[in-house]
Amino acid sequence: MNVKLLGFGALTPVLLAFGVAVAATGSGALDPVASSIGCVAAIDPSAPVNQTIKDLNATQLGHAKTVYDVSVEMKLPPRAAVVALATVAQESYFKNMANPTVPKSMTLPHEGQGADHDSVGLFQQRPLPPDGEGGWGTVEELMTPKISAMKFYSALKRIDGWETLPITVAAQKVQISAFPDAYAKHEPLATALVALIGGGAVTCQNGAVGAGGWAKPVPGGINSYFREPGREDHYGVDLGGTRGTPIHAASSGIVLIAECNGGSNCDEDGSMSTPGYGWKVDILHPDRTVTRYGHMWRQPFVRTGQTVQAGQVIGLMGTSGNSSGVHLHFETHTGAPANNANAVDPLPFMAARGVTLGKSG
Repeated sequence: MNVKLLGFGALTPVLLAFGVAVAATGSGALDPVASSIGCVAAIDPSAPVNQTIKDLNATQLGHAKTVYDVSVEMKLPPRAAVVALATVAQESYFKNMANPTVPKSMTLPHEGQGADHDSVGLFQQRPLPPDGEGGWGTVEELMTPKISAMKFYSALKRIDGWETLPITVAAQKVQISAFPDAYAKHEPLATALVALIGGGAVTCQNGAVGAGGWAKPVPGGINSYFREPGREDHYGVDLGGTRGTPIHAASSGIVLIAECNGGSNCDEDGSMSTPGYGWKVDILHPDRTVTRYGHMWRQPFVRTGQTVQAGQVIGLMGTSGNSSGVHLHFETHTGAPANNANAVDPLPFMAARGVTLGKSG
């Protein structure tokens, strides 16, 4: 249920709560198609953000992180966390709210008091009788951020096509709010939080677009080379990094493929006996070349047919598919569809476009 936001006092900026600093906005306009399926690559800098990350204190940031972490545990795409965090921003402004109408909630840890019916917690869910007249769960469950988030995501998953619904529609189908249009205004903040907590920075850090319109996909060094001795069937380069490192589109173009390749469960780490690229993206560029990105950690942030911009975050580094460790397998091709016959060494290919792979900066 919706709850009117209370008049909270000034909030202390605590961006270092997670050991990182971040800007609340990124470069480039947010692609409206991308936002409808959960792309967290960019935030429209021209759109006002009603609440920014710097306004959240350490406790509020901690609740946001809990909500995000539950989405990862439940193996949901980033869009789910965006919907959930926008909902929490509207319902409680990231505060675990008790309610005097529900006396038991007042005895549990909380950061404020609400007064909307018998709604409690981050998501303002109504407890089961005898404490309330709802059906979300016990008071103890709803006042526990992790459990309340699990209940929200479970309800969201039951909505057909939730992944492509606007935030207002998806959140309203779960919450049944008296103010269904209120959630959309929190999408920029929710998107920025997902990008921050998930490691998908909204700016093109270490992947800045050069004058020629090309960007480094990741900043890591080279672990394996194109068709190196003993691996003549290795038609790309392996770029190192840590799990969750943002992967940037090397240049603008259209997504030809965004899929789980190889028939295995791409949400699980692969091995040398696992077939295929795992989570994979192919992008067709204006010069008719193709870049390929393999072994992503989770479902890509883009979909087939989507237009992407150079430097846009399209996914996160992982080790799905035929992989022995976390890295980005990056290929370059002189034509479409991409195949072994038109694969070329990414190092000279990218160097000719003003990008040096394997060096930081």
